[in-house]
Amino acid sequence: MSRFDKVPLYFLVIASCIGLILRYHFIHPISWLIFPYWLHAHSHLMFLGWVMNVLYLAFVTNYVPATNTRYKKLFVFLQLNLLGMMIAFPLQGYGLFSITFSTLHTMGIALFTYWLYQDTKHQPISASLWLVRKSLLFFLLSAVGPFTLGPLMATGLAQSPGTILPSIFTCTLNTMVFLFWAV
Repeated sequence: MSRFDKVPLYFLVIASCIGLILRYHFIHPISWLIFPYWLHAHSHLMFLGWVMNVLYLAFVTNYVPATNTRYKKLFVFLQLNLLGMMIAFPLQGYGLFSITFSTLHTMGIALFTYWLYQDTKHQPISASLWLVRKSLLFFLLSAVGPFTLGPLMATGLAQSPGTILPSIFTCTLNTMVFLFWAV
């Protein structure tokens, strides 16, 4: 997995540049920039492209035998979905393609979690492995939040005060639980 070590840094640089453009947009508005769309791209690339990739590589490096190549293939699959999000979010915000790429990425992390549990079930459970396993479960639990938005929007509740709750649920679980336990 060492050949992938720089991938999170690439996403950090790209997401940081998008962040700088968003800041610049406040001072000198850019006519073609649709702020919420680019904000979604920025946040997804920063969290999934930088943070999640770093953790993925750290988890695989520390807990999976180097001979296991399926994690490399899954990592490439995840990166293709991130590239799809990087293109789709600025063009359409939350639309068909960005939601598809986000969902496929989440499914990939679910598969990663399953594999990691299977590949470490015979290892002695250290405190760090226990935290890693639980953090991934909390990440998957946090994915419930965005998946509740579809039914809310389909039933005409897109503008109701309750639509912010799934986002708060997801962000809170990701920052306070997943990241805290994973790191």
